[in-house]
Amino acid sequence: RARASEIEVVRFAGYGNETPPPDGSSSQDVDQWQLVLAPVLEYARTSRLHIYGGPILKYTTTDGDGDHLIAQRKPLGSAEFGRVGLQAGITASTSDSAEFQDATGELIAVGSLYAPVWSASTTFGTTSLEAAGRLPIPLGPTPVLAARIGATRVWGAFPYDEAAFLGGQRSLRGYEYQRFAGAAMVYGN
Repeated sequence: RARASEIEVVRFAGYGNETPPPDGSSSQDVDQWQLVLAPVLEYARTSRLHIYGGPILKYTTTDGDGDHLIAQRKPLGSAEFGRVGLQAGITASTSDSAEFQDATGELIAVGSLYAPVWSASTTFGTTSLEAAGRLPIPLGPTPVLAARIGATRVWGAFPYDEAAFLGGQRSLRGYEYQRFAGAAMVYGN
């Protein structure tokens, strides 16, 4: 797997739940470029179960100039930051179907551990778990009850782009994407 992206982290308001809301300006915008190389070995027991793991190399560079909040606060990783580590994950699903009329469940668990090399001065890591499900309701044409819960925990001295970001359609509806950042988050929708 390889990725070059400028949209992985688009907003940073600081850490915690008490960060200021967006004020309509671009002060919370982040101009970041990220490169990821992650060769993985994947084992697919069936089309419903995938287990993978392998090394990961990540390099980010952030424009820390101007009146952006990230330039003022200078969190770890707000300049150039390279890291090397290991990642592993598992995805399990109860169905191959993407049809909304079918009852489905999905579990995704992902973890990474980065060594104290390159720009990282100490070991740090991330773990995340998400469970989602859909259940058709036998009323009307095709109503479906859908739910998603998840949690992320980051430990060690981590760069800001590895923070547990909360906000947006997949985690906290009604809030902007990446509205909150911190060492841990839990969500349900």
